[in-house]
Amino acid sequence: MTDKDSDMTARQRAFTLTVTRYAGVITRLCWYYSSSQSQFEDLRQDTLLNLWQGWDSFRGASAPQTWIYRVCLNTCVSSFRKSRRWPLSLDSSAPPDIPEPADPASEAREEIHSMLLRLPPPDRAIMLLWLEQHSYDEIAEIMGLPRNTVATRLRRAKIKLTSIAKSL
Repeated sequence: MTDKDSDMTARQRAFTLTVTRYAGVITRLCWYYSSSQSQFEDLRQDTLLNLWQGWDSFRGASAPQTWIYRVCLNTCVSSFRKSRRWPLSLDSSAPPDIPEPADPASEAREEIHSMLLRLPPPDRAIMLLWLEQHSYDEIAEIMGLPRNTVATRLRRAKIKLTSIAKSL
């Protein structure tokens, strides 16, 4: 094994350990930005690819979690913007997918998911970070926004979600 091979192995090991540690974060963010299982899988795969491609440029100036959030959010928002520009046409001849009856907790998660999908991507990202109990300062660092902007957007997102919930 050459030095380059052992270095690559160490690099891969470090990447795998870091991504495994924050796999739940990646999964949750991708799930909240997707509207189907296949879109979720694509987002998650794109996020992992973007993390791998950016791994060498991560210098540790911020916490790994902050960097992972930013890459994941940027991937999800970029995908959302692309899908709005080029919507997929659905094959109307395909039978609808009828899901199995879900438990009440799952139904509540689905309802929250559908409500969050109605928020603009930046507000959705801020709300997701807040729901994961990040402080305003942490959200500001992850999003690259001033703390007061985070507070204002979070307040507006809560008002909008309340309005959406009342209309259901």
